[in-house]
Amino acid sequence: VMIHGRSLNQGFSGLVDARIIKKAREYFNGIILANGGVKDCATAWELLHNSGADGVGIARGALGRPWIFKAVRTGQSVIRSPKPIYKIALKHAETVYTLKGESGIIEMRQHLCRYVQGLPGARQMRQKLVRVSNIKQIRDILDKNLNGLPE
Repeated sequence: VMIHGRSLNQGFSGLVDARIIKKAREYFNGIILANGGVKDCATAWELLHNSGADGVGIARGALGRPWIFKAVRTGQSVIRSPKPIYKIALKHAETVYTLKGESGIIEMRQHLCRYVQGLPGARQMRQKLVRVSNIKQIRDILDKNLNGLPE
């Protein structure tokens, strides 16, 4: 059973109540996964420790950060600099385009915005990325921002 540690009223914000997940042990004798607010290795391990759960579920925390699974699995923080993030985002877009064509590019808009979140020039890139309609436009936007960045 996966238990999200927030109330319906909280939605996706506010503190995750690890105690309620821990209390579920009194009523359920099976595998319990804790979910809610996992955005990196540290928050995953904190939730796991505080809830006493058997594992964690990672949902929104993986959007734009697919490497989070490796970080949590290995217990090591995975820090990505802009250049590798752009390369991963482009590979993701190319794969979606191969599988779904132009309609996949429309779906990718939200994911591309997640990839660039917190990076230099993110606001300007997001304004462009939400309008892309083909893989060339994505390449052009990401390539323009790659110039001069360290590996």
